[in-house]
Amino acid sequence: MMLDYIVVLMTFMTDLNYDFSDESSLVFNLQSEQVVLSNVTQTSVDCATVPSPPLISQPPLRLTYTEINDGFPFGESTSTNVVANFTINQHVEIADLFTDQVNFRRKLQFYPTPSNYNSPFWVSLSISECPGDFTETAVCNRVLVPVQFPQVRVSTYPDDPTDTYCVIEPGKSYYLNMLHDQDPFDEVAGRCAFQPDSTCAVIFGEISDQ
Repeated sequence: MMLDYIVVLMTFMTDLNYDFSDESSLVFNLQSEQVVLSNVTQTSVDCATVPSPPLISQPPLRLTYTEINDGFPFGESTSTNVVANFTINQHVEIADLFTDQVNFRRKLQFYPTPSNYNSPFWVSLSISECPGDFTETAVCNRVLVPVQFPQVRVSTYPDDPTDTYCVIEPGKSYYLNMLHDQDPFDEVAGRCAFQPDSTCAVIFGEISDQ
């Protein structure tokens, strides 16, 4: 019976986005066969309805921010670089982009690709509560040309302008999605900078933003 409660709870939680705090708790009561989740806020997020870019033919590359940032969560280091090497027929989903810091800003600084990787051409980037979300419902969408040293500005200031900043909520987890294409939903195939390369790398690091 207790296993049934756990299965129901986990099924329920997959349909909701939870914001946890230091006071949050998840309690399993074996005697009463109850599961109690307290001191959390939740928002329904229906990621199942998010459309996929039509020309994507391979499964996404799924990563977490900390694992590809030398063990540092977002906002904790300005001396590491992230490398995401993926094909023109897939997108990358970098999970666990979050920070508990309020009134905090950070720049994601993108760099030209070194010679040991193939260079990208256009890169579409989004920050969203959903993986693979390049729609207008994402927190923000940007189109980057890495050889131009572009920056993506991320902020937890709720009143920062969204045309300049990707404004996220402290304590809420997001996905950083990327795709080798200028327009994820057009009928033009993505590409790397040099054809016929079919795999190319996106490289970025964090820098302070006051």
